[in-house]
Amino acid sequence: HGGQLPDLNKDEDDGDTDDETWCLFNAEVPDDELSSLYAEFAAGTKIFVVSDSCHSGTVTRERMLVAALSSDQSNVRYRALPMRVSARVYDKNKAYYDPILKDPALADAKARTMASVLLLSACQDYQLARDGDKNGVFTEALKSIWANGTFRGNYATLRNQIEMKSPQSQKPNLYFQ
Repeated sequence: HGGQLPDLNKDEDDGDTDDETWCLFNAEVPDDELSSLYAEFAAGTKIFVVSDSCHSGTVTRERMLVAALSSDQSNVRYRALPMRVSARVYDKNKAYYDPILKDPALADAKARTMASVLLLSACQDYQLARDGDKNGVFTEALKSIWANGTFRGNYATLRNQIEMKSPQSQKPNLYFQ
């Protein structure tokens, strides 16, 4: 799932007030922290990231935008941490999150990344990723097309075939760094 926490180091390019996160079992990982992990790889390293989460279009480096739900989508499940839950988790765990969110070293991690990063994501930055029956809609499509390793083609072909199996409101992204 994707979520958001306050941008306390003020590194969002357009003044957005939130850092986007991947939601793990026991914590959220801010996008700044993900960027700092990629910056640890040597130049020439190729990193392939697959993200089935809301707002994941450029989760490897760039900020992500919040998408509004329209009333006709109210019965659809998404891979997003509800804002009220995110706020409650943050309030209860400020002592853990604030040092990470305020860390100036994380703010410039994007510029220090020398590895190439290829991201295949469930949706664009401004979109929400839908849940499916067993996995996210994106993961279900990816697994079906991958067909236990029998898929033959390149990343662009894979992304395009996933898009054909995706709802119109969810456009997978292929993002190169």
